Amino acid sequence: MGGPSRTSIARQRPAEVRAIPLFAYDLNYGDEVAVMSSDEGALVATSVVADKGRYTFRVWREDGDAEVMHAVISDFGEMGCAIELYRDHLLGLACERASVQAVADALSAGEKSGSFVYETGRQQTR
Repeated sequence: MGGPSRTSIARQRPAEVRAIPLFAYDLNYGDEVAVMSSDEGALVATSVVADKGRYTFRVWREDGDAEVMHAVISDFGEMGCAIELYRDHLLGLACERASVQAVADALSAGEKSGSFVYETGRQQTR
């Protein structure tokens, strides 16, 4: 009850992901996804139709130190990342393929220095 209904598949063009997916793997900002309607009417992504090549990273700071998180936002914003703050502790980064290695290197350095921990949202390549 309350989940997607197989009989209510939305008959429309694929939807575009317009937020940084903080709680899903292998889904990235700008991807086109197939959707279906849940019993409540909300659209639920069922598969990626077109991978637009962006990468998602999640940054976590246990104590939510505002100064550290502000520096992360500033530094990665300057690198061209789109940023979405989800609480004091968690933020998402979306970056283009051309900058992914530089972003990953900077994230790795930040983690090694103890500033934060991070993970990539892209678990498989398409």
